[in-house]
Amino acid sequence: MAFVANVAFAVAVLGNFAFSSSESAPSGHEAQSTLKCGTTLDTGTVIHLSDGTYQRCASVITPQSANGPMPVLFWFHGAGGSAASCGTNQTGELAKLGEQHGFVLICGEALQHVFGRGGFWTIPEIITDATGTPCEDGDSLEVPYVKAILAWLAERPETYDTSRLFFSGCSMGSGLSNYITTCMKRLSPANISAFATHSTGLKQRGDGLKWPHDIFHPQYMSGECPGCQYFPAIPEAHHDRLGLKACIFDNREDPSEEDPSFYESSLALAKAWFDLGNRAETHFLHGGHCEIHSFADIVTCLDDGTGRLKSSEVVLV
Repeated sequence: MAFVANVAFAVAVLGNFAFSSSESAPSGHEAQSTLKCGTTLDTGTVIHLSDGTYQRCASVITPQSANGPMPVLFWFHGAGGSAASCGTNQTGELAKLGEQHGFVLICGEALQHVFGRGGFWTIPEIITDATGTPCEDGDSLEVPYVKAILAWLAERPETYDTSRLFFSGCSMGSGLSNYITTCMKRLSPANISAFATHSTGLKQRGDGLKWPHDIFHPQYMSGECPGCQYFPAIPEAHHDRLGLKACIFDNREDPSEEDPSFYESSLALAKAWFDLGNRAETHFLHGGHCEIHSFADIVTCLDDGTGRLKSSEVVLV
């Protein structure tokens, strides 16, 4: 499969401050990705698969309390990150919530050291009203990557329920959550009811938001290149039985009190989602970039009282 190399990326993060990567990187056809996936819990496993171009991996944490097929929550790291320590640091609370409520946590991993230092997700660069959100396998390596993970899960139906899928992430991973939800919802609308974003919302060309640079075309910000219109996906109305709820999280000083561009992008996503008649829930607190105050709030928002994600309740001692 030929990879279409017109992709753009969200931010790399140092502490609570965002910056764009200007470091040159070998092209996707010249470099090999270094796999870093790992878990810190006894119930964790690393799976190896292919996106059709690169060997990839993902970290999967299956609760010890597993009793029948469980829903699946994906978490996507920010730019420069990896899935090396799934179940600790930021994702530690998510892993505990999975054990408590009976869902599987999958930490996805972007290609490492291929498009920049660390891991960068391949979100299509050109997204316009004319193109729609491009979701074919050749439009982004993440489409066949996520499909490969779902195929692995589907081979184990006694443990994993692929009719209850949820995507989430922060910063660049937030952008991927939005993008991949759009694509997977298009393929299987009955399997996805909600997604979550944190610290990256909606960028539109000419909106005045300061944004990280396109790693392939550093003279432009993502979403501002000639022919660009939206990043990371076009908001769409969803009228199927489940609909599609957006759980939009951010902090008002993201990335700084003087320039809260990422926070403003989250406001833009919320407005677009509400204007389309979709369900949305916003949580805007104080803090910086990817400063997550409560993963429990994210999980509760995604579940939305349906029991699709919080399928059981285990008292942890």
